[in-house]
Amino acid sequence: KDDEKKGIHLTDEEFAAKKAELKAERAEMSKKLASYGGKGTWFVVGNRINEQNGAELKRATELGMEIGIHGWSHIFFDRNPDLLMSELQQTSDAIYKATGQRPFLFRPPGGNFTDKQVTDITYPVILWSLDTEDWKLKSNRTEEERSDNVRKIVDNIRREVKDGSIILMHEIYNNSYDAFCLIIDELSKEGYVFVTVSELIGDELSAGHKYTFWPYR
Repeated sequence: KDDEKKGIHLTDEEFAAKKAELKAERAEMSKKLASYGGKGTWFVVGNRINEQNGAELKRATELGMEIGIHGWSHIFFDRNPDLLMSELQQTSDAIYKATGQRPFLFRPPGGNFTDKQVTDITYPVILWSLDTEDWKLKSNRTEEERSDNVRKIVDNIRREVKDGSIILMHEIYNNSYDAFCLIIDELSKEGYVFVTVSELIGDELSAGHKYTFWPYR
């Protein structure tokens, strides 16, 4: 890479949202990244994948996005350890059916996962270094509130972002797409490039380990 470029990784959870009004935004996030030559990793909830959004998921992979597992039913695995392996397999099967590719990354819902579980599974565990808190800023009852919350999400990123950040966002929330587009525009002007987890961590990515941050080399 160019020595002056700084790499960050954008991760989007719960890609296969049930809310129909967000369908277009899911596809647009991938297009937005691709328009800058960027990529991201989408962690998906398996039981929300259907024929329609499965096609969107496949299109995301065609644009270079990476698909990871976020569980089958979005339960916390530290509290439900007996369901871990079946949820991983079910979600892997659903992703494969939709995209023709097996996922090889996992993000536990809420980040709730024991150290033993990290070493028990055959997937690298991907957490985050920067929470946008879009899940706190989802209200848009008025245009003023929407605009204010979108800016707060962007500002949360601007305060903490640095080379190697793994950024957490959720496309199921109403204001996330607008904030996503703004931050992509702003950070690209500052020399940041947008890469997948695999591109960010490279050959050192391996099962039995968890990752929250990785300087882009």
